Amino acid sequence: MVRHRIVQHHGRRYSIKLEEAVWQTLDSIAEGLGVRLNQLIGQVAAGLSDNNSLTAALRLFCLEQSLQRITTLERDLNDRSLVSSGVPIASIVEACPSPCLLVRAPDEILRINEPGRAWFGAEGEALIGKALSHYLQIRCKPKLTEILDAYANGAVNSYPARVVYLRPGRLVMAKASLCPAQIGRDGKPVYLVMIDTAPQRQ
Repeated sequence: MVRHRIVQHHGRRYSIKLEEAVWQTLDSIAEGLGVRLNQLIGQVAAGLSDNNSLTAALRLFCLEQSLQRITTLERDLNDRSLVSSGVPIASIVEACPSPCLLVRAPDEILRINEPGRAWFGAEGEALIGKALSHYLQIRCKPKLTEILDAYANGAVNSYPARVVYLRPGRLVMAKASLCPAQIGRDGKPVYLVMIDTAPQRQ
């Protein structure tokens, strides 16, 4: 059902016809942001050129915000499912003082902490879901595939490793530790890559 409303903001008056579900979504977003509905609509309207439709922009805004909420909820649900000894693994990653990544075998990045984001020089969200091998080479004995097989079979020991990261203009090498976190519902092991950023002796 389409509902018509008159909204005023900063002396401008907007006559808007939108579906009830869109109005409800806008109300919810405004409440979540701590602003009034007319302020939210004014912000969306301010970003439009003269040729763009405000109703279309509001529908698109609601869609984008809803997709962002879904992504956040999915991540939260995934974090809650990743638990080790009663403690969410995401909390362990975030509490680690050095760069730490949570990885699903073979190399899908599930989480990266703040020191890790700083070390990589990237936004954390940009790394989530990407292949770790796209950013790092992990050198270890035994081979990473053998370690992951051991984790899949219940091994709980950590392994020393070296990581190689190509930053613009230079190659960075660091010590690291690989530690098992848990076996996922898909049977794939989830593991931690903890990077030691202390200067290495040559």
